[in-house]
Amino acid sequence: MPSLIDKSGNLRYFGRLSWGNFVDWWVTFCLGAILALNTLALGGVRPETQLLILPLYGVLIVLHGLWLAVNRDDSTKRISYVPLAFLPFVLWMGLSAHWITATPWLGSYVWIACLQAFVVFWVLVNNLRTRGHLTVLLLCVLAPAARVVFMGFYQFFQKPSLFADALAGYSLRMDPVFLGHATGSFGDPNTYASYLLVIMVAMAVIAIVPRLPVIVRLLAFYLSLMLLLGAFFAQVLWAAIPLVLAFFLVPWFSFRRRRTAFLAGVTGNLLFFGLLVSIYFFYPRLQNLMSDALSADGEAVRLKLWAEALDGFVASPVWGQGAGSFPLHMAQSGTRAFSGVASSPENDYLLLLSEYGLIGAVLLLVPLVIVIVRAYRRWRKEDYEVSFRDRKGRTMPPQRYFLSFGLCGLLVLLTCAGFHFVAMVPALCLTAVVALAVVVKIRFSRNLQIPGSLWARWGYLVLSLVLGLLFLRYSQPRLASQGEALLAEQRLEQLVRARVHLSGNDALLDETLARFQTATELNPQNVDAWIGLSSAYCQLFFRNPASYSIDAEPAVQAARQAVEACDVYWESWAQLGIALGFAGDADGARDALLRALELAPLNSNANYFWAAYLGHFPEEMEAARSSVDRALEIDPDNEAARRLQQKLRIL
Repeated sequence: MPSLIDKSGNLRYFGRLSWGNFVDWWVTFCLGAILALNTLALGGVRPETQLLILPLYGVLIVLHGLWLAVNRDDSTKRISYVPLAFLPFVLWMGLSAHWITATPWLGSYVWIACLQAFVVFWVLVNNLRTRGHLTVLLLCVLAPAARVVFMGFYQFFQKPSLFADALAGYSLRMDPVFLGHATGSFGDPNTYASYLLVIMVAMAVIAIVPRLPVIVRLLAFYLSLMLLLGAFFAQVLWAAIPLVLAFFLVPWFSFRRRRTAFLAGVTGNLLFFGLLVSIYFFYPRLQNLMSDALSADGEAVRLKLWAEALDGFVASPVWGQGAGSFPLHMAQSGTRAFSGVASSPENDYLLLLSEYGLIGAVLLLVPLVIVIVRAYRRWRKEDYEVSFRDRKGRTMPPQRYFLSFGLCGLLVLLTCAGFHFVAMVPALCLTAVVALAVVVKIRFSRNLQIPGSLWARWGYLVLSLVLGLLFLRYSQPRLASQGEALLAEQRLEQLVRARVHLSGNDALLDETLARFQTATELNPQNVDAWIGLSSAYCQLFFRNPASYSIDAEPAVQAARQAVEACDVYWESWAQLGIALGFAGDADGARDALLRALELAPLNSNANYFWAAYLGHFPEEMEAARSSVDRALEIDPDNEAARRLQQKLRIL
């Protein structure tokens, strides 16, 4: 019976029988679990999901150190210098999140996501030394697409309200705005379309290039069509732009002759536009979709968000306004009125300039462009087809093969980043990291020598343990605080909307208070948690209105904590004004609410709160009516302002 182990000590597909290779496989499985869990749980955007996956990042860091410690192969004593080129941006982002931004609680949350992406990038580039490891990881990236597209089809044809699990202790419902759009395992159709487009590109390249068996290529072609159809069910118009680019990129990286690639790209786009025109005339829903998308509240709202991000960049072009600061500046815009809240301008490049300035843009984009350009040059030098002794016919060499769909997928994702917040969705960000790491592994050699002595190997292990623990200690309380505050805000909103605080059911309000208190204890810089805690304390007024002015001190103190943590946040001042009003301090409430209105003159709620205050004084009734009219002009869907307007008209 032939042995499974060859003369060189290698096991088929597993690779070399060594502790280093064994640990490397565990690194591969850990990376695969991180990628799959983020993809299948709303893209990993919820803090509860990130908190659940967080230990895997710590394990990944320790496994990397263990691999450096136990691997005695001389070739593994060299690591790649390319990740170090991105380290200055990571450090600049940390500086921005803690010392430049006015919203450090949001900046730290963004920086945690950046650290996670850098850890994955570092490990991917330096580990996974064989094609077996890389193939398994790519399967972990591609495999979840089956569930994602199946959920999208089911949502489109059967149950539009179906929503993915966030791996949290409670269920979530889809935003009514997205009903009728396929979202798959993500929280919105834009993320769903971006993910399917990049996976579709990878499948199309696999189907065209002569590398895998014909039956596998046929399956890849079929899957690419299903992914394309799934992306169409997302019904987002901006996705047509990266899709047009994809129809040119896939042939360019897949065919030998440039003329053939160009004709294939033109043919694909003509078929695509022909299909769109046909559907437009025979599918009335698409006509309604286009009219809604081009309205001021549809896709056209991106123009306002982009303009606001540009204004932020102009205000601070060198340093930027700070990590996580865009929501604050958008809500407090003095030139544009927004009816909703957005955490991003729907353009990662403008967000980069707005929050991190020219310094951040240079530190991130220059290394990225250099890597892509040098990888493309390497791709052009590689042979299209070669012959192997153990294979019949000719096949594409592995270097060109991996570079083809690595570059193709990366360019499509970078295009999507111009119309969506790709960097803020962990599933999309890590997919881009995988594509970039594949390109780096093929193009750049590991030529940074590191010590290989016994003491050095023990040092790598100890250092990885320390870094892993520090990362968990920094990230865990901040993610937990963000998750508790977010859940408590949702509970408080539901509680007030259902008027439970008036029914005498104290347990629900007490639970909400406890969650807000936990959030503030975990991260005292979490201004949103302090605001929510003060708001929850204000609901205690309805238990005993006669004596609440005496017991309102906790609400006032929580609001003051929010103001001390961020004195340029309109919502902190507004909540302080509300709390002081409940406490009977009319003059203090007036000053705080007026400060909130000064910070956010075009914010609907800021105008509503000011109108509600003025409505208590007969001599200010006309000003109150004017202010509430302004609130409804900014946001016609502000139900509280609508009720106040009706009340003031009666008075």
